[in-house]
Amino acid sequence: MTGLSVPSWGGVAASLLLIALTAAVAYRQRLHLTRELITASLRAGAQLAAVGVLLLVIFAHTGLPGAFGWVTIMILLAGQVAGRRGTGLPRARWAATLGVAVGSLVTLATLLGLGIISTQARVVVPIGGMIVSGAMQAAGVALRRLREDAQQARPAIEARLCLGLPARDASCPTNAPRCAPRCCPRSTPPRSSA
Repeated sequence: MTGLSVPSWGGVAASLLLIALTAAVAYRQRLHLTRELITASLRAGAQLAAVGVLLLVIFAHTGLPGAFGWVTIMILLAGQVAGRRGTGLPRARWAATLGVAVGSLVTLATLLGLGIISTQARVVVPIGGMIVSGAMQAAGVALRRLREDAQQARPAIEARLCLGLPARDASCPTNAPRCAPRCCPRSTPPRSSA
């Protein structure tokens, strides 16, 4: 396999030196982070080595189907991470995963279909990772904002629920600026005869 850039042992040694320097500063300043820094560094090194081996296999033997498999795994993980931002919202992880998947796959298919990027696995995997990362960030921000809006409007939503509105209608005015009118029709609360 030609054209792949692999760090030299000098680069690895420089990285280890920087980790040791960081741990020494944390120890000297009594931050009580030295053990966590070393553990995180060892874990990151093991994860990078494992991912590197998997990517070498994908690049050398599986081609484009392997690249799409890798991107699919990234999409599933990104959907779960973005969904955590919407904790407390119903089906937040499912919605985030679907949003990340649709956005990423449409974008990647367009780039490949128009010939903007090469169909080589070593091109699809990093570009796909960047696309998935952007979609994950967008889904996470949207869910976090939706959750914050719902928390802020909780008294009004509870009042509408007490008036007998179904949950979807009771929360609709909270979401109205962010959804199309046909998606969330406005309804008026029932009036009392008193």
